[in-house]
Amino acid sequence: MDKKLSVGHIVTTLVVAVSVVVYAIRQEGRIDNAEQKIAFNKERIEKLDQDFRRDVEEIKGLLVRIEGKIDGKADK
Repeated sequence: MDKKLSVGHIVTTLVVAVSVVVYAIRQEGRIDNAEQKIAFNKERIEKLDQDFRRDVEEIKGLLVRIEGKIDGKADK
């Protein structure tokens, strides 16, 4: 068996190693981008939820007023 390292083996190993590093760096960038989008969407969802709850409370108040007016008309 030949115990020499050929240039081809060394180059192939280096290419594979560089490819793995480049892939890992690209994945890290994608993960960072996804984390930023998730944080933005979380804030947006929380704001929409607050707005929705406020609107529901406002509608409840309006319904109470309408109910009071209807009851007032029915009593006459």
